[in-house]
Parts: sequence; C-alpha cells; structure tokens
Amino acid sequence: MCDLETAVANAGQNHELILALFDLDGFKQYNDTFGHPAGDALLARLADRLQQSVQGCATAYRMGGDEFCAILNKPARSTKKSGNSCAATPKSANGS
Repeated sequence: MCDLETAVANAGQNHELILALFDLDGFKQYNDTFGHPAGDALLARLADRLQQSVQGCATAYRMGGDEFCAILNKPARSTKKSGNSCAATPKSANGS
C-alpha cells in the first residue's frame, strides 16, 4: 500500500485520484465447485486482465481473496477538452 500512500500524499488541487474497488460475486461457489487450484488460476487471470486494462493510466492491485482495486490518476479539471486515454477496449471472456 506504499503506492497508495504516495499517490494520496501527491494528490492536491492540480491532481485527483480515482480509487476503483472490485469484488467478485460468487467466487466462493466457483472455488468450492472447481477447487482451489482452479480458483487461484482464475484470480491470476483476472489480475493480469485488470492490469492490462488500466496499463498506462492506473495501477491495479489484488487486495486479498477475491478483492481487487485500481488507483487511477486523473488530471485536474481544465478548460481544455480531451479524450479519455484510459478507456479500455471491452474483451470477451476468451480474450478476443
């Protein structure tokens, strides 16, 4: 969590942060049905996918169990309009 502490300390009037929290619904049932090795593999794939999705504009973390978060850096509001450089391209479950 050192990154989070650093990000918050550096935030101010000219820099905003967005903290996105993710919790997987039904993961216990998946783990119970397919076993802990399959559950661990699924969590690793989800962590990789989340990190790839926010690469370049955020940092993703696995907080524990089935909980993840991402810290996004958001520039302060300005009069200049710009596109969202952090928009992820939706992907299907098979990665395409």
